[in-house]
Amino acid sequence: MKTYEDRLAELKDVVIQTIWTYTVFSEYWKKSENLAEARMAHPEFSLVLHNSLLFNFFISTRILFKGGGNDESLPNLIAHFERTHHKPALSEQLRAKNKSLEDTLEKLRDLRDDVFAHRFQDKKAEEEMKAIKPRLDTMKEVANLAKEILNELLDKTDREFLDGQQLSKSTLDRLAADTQMVLQAFLTAGTVGA
Repeated sequence: MKTYEDRLAELKDVVIQTIWTYTVFSEYWKKSENLAEARMAHPEFSLVLHNSLLFNFFISTRILFKGGGNDESLPNLIAHFERTHHKPALSEQLRAKNKSLEDTLEKLRDLRDDVFAHRFQDKKAEEEMKAIKPRLDTMKEVANLAKEILNELLDKTDREFLDGQQLSKSTLDRLAADTQMVLQAFLTAGTVGA
């Protein structure tokens, strides 16, 4: 049987994946003339990358916030924390933070439907790219709140298993820089073959 710490460690990995996905997504969708030209010059590639990153983000968000049953999720870990740590004020605060995301999660469900519903309709990739506006603020809000709730839960446990924290600013900065290098290589390759 998994311990509470094991369940936290697993969920920490999902939070890391969510934040990393948001970081890569936000770097790719920066307002840059070069990136905009590359996205429009290679709309199929851009659409696949866009949809893959969004789909990954949607799945991670569902895992993090679904709750109910025996699922590993932030709501379930908050409930476990409340039963085992007897800190009602903190538990209530964590539930309130989780509940504050209801409207944002609804926006993400709507975005998921906009992006992935009606895929049977015949649309060109360029039309899809113009119709899809990344909702980075919504994604950032979800990623940051997931990190905040998880950190609150982690602060109340044995933190030995957190060595090599993958959510540090330096790690996220390095991921953003790596994304920019890959995108620059993509832009360079696009001009070489043109």
